[in-house]
Amino acid sequence: MQWLPHEFKVRLPLELDFNKEAKNADRCREMFKDKPNIYVPKIYHEFTRDRVLVMSFETGIPVT
Repeated sequence: MQWLPHEFKVRLPLELDFNKEAKNADRCREMFKDKPNIYVPKIYHEFTRDRVLVMSFETGIPVT
């Protein structure tokens, strides 16, 4: 488990960049656009910042 602190140090800032996550969501939406049973929430880019991700609220069933 000695590798864990380094992994957190490297990966956590990437995961917490919500502008990057918004772009990832847009890519996922494009990838699944022909799959009617998969819906990726709309991202409101005009309100999204590095530490705030604003997206539509969708009802449905969890993936799990």
